[in-house]
Amino acid sequence: MMKSLFINKPKKILIKMNFKKGIIAGLIAGIVILIVGMTSGYLFGTDYEKTPELWKHMTGNWYYTMIAVDFIEGILYGLVFTVVYTGIPGNGWKKGLNYGLILWIVATIPGMLMTYITMTVPDMIVASWLFGGLISLVIAGPAIAIVHDKLK
Repeated sequence: MMKSLFINKPKKILIKMNFKKGIIAGLIAGIVILIVGMTSGYLFGTDYEKTPELWKHMTGNWYYTMIAVDFIEGILYGLVFTVVYTGIPGNGWKKGLNYGLILWIVATIPGMLMTYITMTVPDMIVASWLFGGLISLVIAGPAIAIVHDKLK
């Protein structure tokens, strides 16, 4: 008789996730990302104007699409936060700050490094995206954590 490969029957792994908390916290993060992105766009606007050949013409509903993408990004960050919550060090807003820094390290830095290496985007614009991403995420992370902890 053949023995089972498992000593115990495998159990389903369930992810404890509160969609309501993630979505509401993510909407707040989307607002932060939108505001920081708009601010950095104004600060570095002349750098964009110097290189018009690199950019698409902003026609149609591009502004509303940009806002929608910022909110979707924020919601995704809020939902992921609820999944990885117990694995993030710290408590309260410090947990959110750690989360924001983790997001910046694993998403923004590699993306901007590849942009810098493979595209002819001016260095100052890449630097502004890198710095803007840091500012966005170190504000959005704590905002997500605070909202997440306040909601029941």
